Amino acid sequence: PHPYACCRPGAGALATVSLVQHRKNQRYLALKKMDKKKILKMKQLEHIHNEKSLLEEVDHPFIVGL
Repeated sequence: PHPYACCRPGAGALATVSLVQHRKNQRYLALKKMDKKKILKMKQLEHIHNEKSLLEEVDHPFIVGL
């Protein structure tokens, strides 16, 4: 089951963030959609990897973990 988009609370140069609701359990989640071609063109791949590493390590109720 795929979540469906409710609204788009954020957008940047490389990604957009949408508020989605899961179809089965009705939980709201933030879905970040990133443009791979823009990331490579703007040479931001290392920054993306750093962001992912940081999110994997952080444990805080206001920050989404991976």
